[in-house]
Amino acid sequence: MPFFQAYFDESGKYQTHKVVSFCGFLNSDWGPFEDQWSYLLRKNKISHLHISKGNLKATAEQIKFYQPFVQAILATVELGIASTVDVEGFKAAHKIVRTEMRNDPHYLVFSTALRDVVKFVKAQPHPTVAIICDDEPSKACECYKSFDVMRQNTQQPDNREVLK
Repeated sequence: MPFFQAYFDESGKYQTHKVVSFCGFLNSDWGPFEDQWSYLLRKNKISHLHISKGNLKATAEQIKFYQPFVQAILATVELGIASTVDVEGFKAAHKIVRTEMRNDPHYLVFSTALRDVVKFVKAQPHPTVAIICDDEPSKACECYKSFDVMRQNTQQPDNREVLK
């Protein structure tokens, strides 16, 4: 039985940021990724790679620096997922939408990403298990709550199809 592990992290607090996101990767064998990533960290004499909002205005030199890391992900990771919500857009959504998402745009990004994980796992040819991890253990609980919201919200055609 294939076994997948997915690692996610959220970014942005909806009370203070314009955008919230939930991004991560899913893979059945992290060994090749870990080997390449560790090699790149050692080669560049850094302990970790952290990209923040300030780094997004990258120079040509920075893009050249990031490129091998991006290539390592593309070559060794089976699925990447990114879900982002404009907080003001969420606040302007119909009350029913906001209520179904517990008035929290994080639930929307969590449930969207989790639905994509479920779709991927269900598309596998054999029974499959996926474990979802976050860098903060308390966040895993939020992910499962979000999955419950998605499961309960089966009037949405996409949720109905994925969760049947």
